[in-house]
Amino acid sequence: MQAFDDYIAEHGADAVRKSPENRQYMRARFACPRQAGNYILDFSNSLLLAIASNRTLLFKYDATKSRGYTDWMANNENSEENCRKGLDFAAWMPHLAEVF
Repeated sequence: MQAFDDYIAEHGADAVRKSPENRQYMRARFACPRQAGNYILDFSNSLLLAIASNRTLLFKYDATKSRGYTDWMANNENSEENCRKGLDFAAWMPHLAEVF
């Protein structure tokens, strides 16, 4: 998929680290394991929109109360650490904290 490879070359983490300025960004949130299907759908839509609009997609793990989680769920069951036990995150995708 040449279009996807081109997108990663222009908007991937390595490219953002080299040149974070003069970019338009989008943010995609993710959390798991609860509601992982909903997050994957939202995340996929954000990725496709970022590719179509030539924007850099920034990833942010977000299992907060604003997403309907209790403090306990966000800090334990749905913590980023627990999510990473079951999912591999794409190394090419820049994290929001790397840029802002």
